[in-house]
Amino acid sequence: MTGFVFKGSPVRVKAGTKVVWVNNDIAAHTVTIDGPERGSSLPLRKGGRFATTFRTPGTYRVGCVQHPFMTAVIIVEP
Repeated sequence: MTGFVFKGSPVRVKAGTKVVWVNNDIAAHTVTIDGPERGSSLPLRKGGRFATTFRTPGTYRVGCVQHPFMTAVIIVEP
């Protein structure tokens, strides 16, 4: 996360891949995942990290609760 943007959207990964988000902004951000699996982080301050392993193939939407314009897509392939 840099400049109030999730970089690299859409991201394609294989099922079983661990994805790590790092907050490089001065503002706190969350990572909220909606798709076949769901998850969310607490607010991450600068340098904060959140990781999850995507096990189920499908399309996932990622967003920041505090900044709803921050969105991304992760496509998990078999």
